[in-house]
Amino acid sequence: MTEHPLTINRKVVTLARYLDWQLNSRAGNPEIIKLWVEGLSLIVRRGYHASTACHYFGLPEFESMGFLLHFLKPADCFVDAGANIGAYSLLASGVCGAFSLAFEPDTNAAQMLLKNRALNHLESQIDVHETGLGASYQSLQMTTGKGIQNHISTQTDSPGTHIRIVPLDDFCKARVPVLIKIDVEGYETAVVKGAKNTLANLGVKALIVESMGLGQRYGFDEGALHQQLLSIGFQLFDYQPFTRKFHQIVTPIFGNNLYLRDVSFVENRVKNGLKININGSSF
Repeated sequence: MTEHPLTINRKVVTLARYLDWQLNSRAGNPEIIKLWVEGLSLIVRRGYHASTACHYFGLPEFESMGFLLHFLKPADCFVDAGANIGAYSLLASGVCGAFSLAFEPDTNAAQMLLKNRALNHLESQIDVHETGLGASYQSLQMTTGKGIQNHISTQTDSPGTHIRIVPLDDFCKARVPVLIKIDVEGYETAVVKGAKNTLANLGVKALIVESMGLGQRYGFDEGALHQQLLSIGFQLFDYQPFTRKFHQIVTPIFGNNLYLRDVSFVENRVKNGLKININGSSF
């Protein structure tokens, strides 16, 4: 916890925040409203790890969240596939002023997303779809009770809840996203397949794609997905928000991976992007 880039120099404060939340949430205060980033508010609720991580760290996925904050502009469209409570969409729309298409099939997480949207008066900026994304229109089952690890059910999972799966292409005909985030617990390959036409548009400049080896439970090869993204013009990079520098890498890391197309465009964007202040740090 104390080795996160935004807490490494504030270890005592971070630990105190953690202990305070643990004690108070167990003593009958399972939910608070936190002033989060650049005037945004966030509902922090016990059991919702995405919200408590934001409470502890500020930006729990620092590199990819920092990239989003530096990159997006008010006229942009952002796709949040696997939006959960809406942290990325809130940053994209509430801080950067972009329009967000947020997809979250888990009912409980989607309800938190809608509450966070209303809390920040972003109803016109975040379009929420309580569906999953995939290669085609389908009805599938999704696990329940696993929080941020809920996923499309396999034969080894207990019976879940039925959800609707839709292809992203059907939502991006009139508005092309400049940035797409795909974090769907191993189902990323299917999401990319259903976004074939969208990804062929050179207006899509960047992707944030989670890679944690979970695709194998659906028979997907994440190495093949990486090669597919390279074949359509994306390159894999590491991003350091404090310096706003990119470093090209060869192999996907465990976690979020940043793919860029038209690198000079992206570099110029982040160079002139917003300056963010959070938890005593500026970047």
